[in-house]
Amino acid sequence: LRYGIASSFEELRTLAFGGQIAGPGGVAMTCDYVAIDARYRTDEVYAFASSDPARIKPVMGSDRLKMPLTQQNVKAYHEVVQYTVNPNYWKDVLHSLIHDDDQTRWVPHSDIGGDYCKQMASEHKVHDPRANNYVWQVVSKGADNHLWDCETMNTMLANECGLFVMEPEQVARQASTTPTENDWLAGHSGRWT
Repeated sequence: LRYGIASSFEELRTLAFGGQIAGPGGVAMTCDYVAIDARYRTDEVYAFASSDPARIKPVMGSDRLKMPLTQQNVKAYHEVVQYTVNPNYWKDVLHSLIHDDDQTRWVPHSDIGGDYCKQMASEHKVHDPRANNYVWQVVSKGADNHLWDCETMNTMLANECGLFVMEPEQVARQASTTPTENDWLAGHSGRWT
C-alpha cells in the first residue's frame, strides 16, 4: 500500500488498515493482512496481533523447518496464530518471482529508494559444505536486510492468500539450479535487484 517504516504498532495499523488505495483500473483496494516479524519484541508483537488476530500475522523463521511453514496458536494469546516459516524456502520463492520472465509477477512500490535496493541485495545464496546444500546468507556482515525479510514474509502471505501458487517441487527445482559463485553473472546480465 505504502512504502516506508512505521514508528509504532498503531502507526502500522493505521497505514495498513486505515485507508484504501487505487488498484488496477481504479478499483479501491485495502490491505487484508499484515505479517510482522515476531523474533524481536516477541511479546509486544503477540499483544499487537491479539488486537486483530484475523489480520495481523506474527512470523518467525526457522532454518530447521523442513516444510515451507507451520501454524500454531500462541499459548498466552490463544486467538493468535504464529506462522513459523522456512526462510530459505520463501527467499527462493521471492527470488523466483523477482527473476520471473513475466515481470508482472513481482513489482516493487513506486516510491522505493536506494536503501530498499541495497537491502533487497543484502543476501545471496551460497553453498554450505557442512549441509551440502545452498542457503541464503548476508553478503556483508552487519548489512541491513529488514526489507528483504519483509518482502519474504509478504511473499509467504500472498501465497497463503492464493494470489499465486508456487508448489514446493517448483521451488526446489529452481533452487537446485542456483549458479555457482563463479558463473552467476553470466546468466543474469541486466537483471538486477
